[in-house]
Amino acid sequence: MAEAAIARGVPPDMILSESRARHTRENVEFGWDLIRRNFSGMLSVNIVAIAYHIPRALMTARTVIGSEASLGHMGYGSIHFDADTWHRSERGQSDVLNEAAKLARYFPDAIPSALQGRLNAR
Repeated sequence: MAEAAIARGVPPDMILSESRARHTRENVEFGWDLIRRNFSGMLSVNIVAIAYHIPRALMTARTVIGSEASLGHMGYGSIHFDADTWHRSERGQSDVLNEAAKLARYFPDAIPSALQGRLNAR
């Protein structure tokens, strides 16, 4: 992601890389800590993630960061399927439904109750 940002004109000194996280919450916590240590007065943070992961990444960021910064986001497509045809491949179905199950587990209020049981079984 850093290489892609630099290729699109983002100054290298504005890019921080976090490499210790084992899951989304740690990535946001460690990343936010890195931002606060390196930039004072940060007002906005952009979340960049694979498109189907954006909702959970944003909800996690809102939980961790709160109102300390405004959040923007940009999703990119999967190399395995695209947004319009994910349901046609086994990989697409698996990735998207696993992400929905994680949303149901970590943010149950974000998933309609009629779907909770089906997703929790995954």
